[in-house]
Amino acid sequence: MECEKIVINKQKNKNVFNTIYVKFMKSKEYIKNRFKPWFAHFRTIKNNPFKFVMWIFISIIISLSSLWLPLLIGLLISHDVSKEIFEPQPLIFFSIVLICDALLTSVCIEGSYSNKMSTTIRGLSIVIAIIALVIFSSFSVIGYFSVDKLATSAQFICLCIAIIVSIYIYGLREKDWEKDVSTVTKKQDQEVNNMSEEADSLSKTPEGENI
Repeated sequence: MECEKIVINKQKNKNVFNTIYVKFMKSKEYIKNRFKPWFAHFRTIKNNPFKFVMWIFISIIISLSSLWLPLLIGLLISHDVSKEIFEPQPLIFFSIVLICDALLTSVCIEGSYSNKMSTTIRGLSIVIAIIALVIFSSFSVIGYFSVDKLATSAQFICLCIAIIVSIYIYGLREKDWEKDVSTVTKKQDQEVNNMSEEADSLSKTPEGENI
């Protein structure tokens, strides 16, 4: 009798461990599945990496040549021109132009917004871009009425934010990725439901009692 109780207790402990593990994996998979569609449009970059690299090179590196080229020349001839370059807050204006360009070329695509998830992704991208534009524009306006200009380090932070937002929006310039988003989302939901059923089955003893 004692042996049977020990076996039953061991089985219960094993089932409890299995239940906790499966539920943990279920939560991990659920979070992963919920975030994965938000990066589905990065397939645009994966499908044509050369085009993306060229966009980075032209839209960012070449476009900023009016800033880094004088700095480079000044460094070579030992003449500091950083104050004259960054005092008008050029990186703020560049950040505004970069995000506006990303919006114009990536959001208004004919035949896009084909399903609910892609519409949500595009809509949220527009909201994030507009918030960034409002913040950067406020910095540029304040600069005209204030003696203190935005620090160079703060300008670089704004530039980094603008680049990240623009890269995220870049993937939206194609619409092919939208066809798979709805299907993938449904498949992931089904996988989560299957894991839930498995967790429920492991939460019971061999006799069918709940642990």
